[in-house]
Amino acid sequence: MKYRLIIPALVFTLVLSAQRTPRQNSRSPGQIPSGATGPDLLVDFRGTISALTSKKLVLTLEESKKGEENTMDIFFSRKTVALDGEKKMKLTDLKTGEPVEIETKRQIDGSLEAVTIHVAH
Repeated sequence: MKYRLIIPALVFTLVLSAQRTPRQNSRSPGQIPSGATGPDLLVDFRGTISALTSKKLVLTLEESKKGEENTMDIFFSRKTVALDGEKKMKLTDLKTGEPVEIETKRQIDGSLEAVTIHVAH
């Protein structure tokens, strides 16, 4: 009788784990891995902080040309982590003009949430 409960639970767990797509490190910034979908998908962006508030930053993308700057709003959450090398820093320590690499995830409303912000030197 107990095997009747264990086998369906095991099959369900295997199906869920097979559907998760692991994060791929061998991709260009802003490139979404092929075939990857879902709320856990992380996308990297590189650029310079052009504006900063307590809720978001405006990122000028690295690929932008002078006079044709591509910018994007990236919002903070309580889980957003900022790193200078391996040293954790406060979001309030970020400065405009600083080059950064940001791991983001898309929110339900379509906005981007910063997961990790790496200050580049």
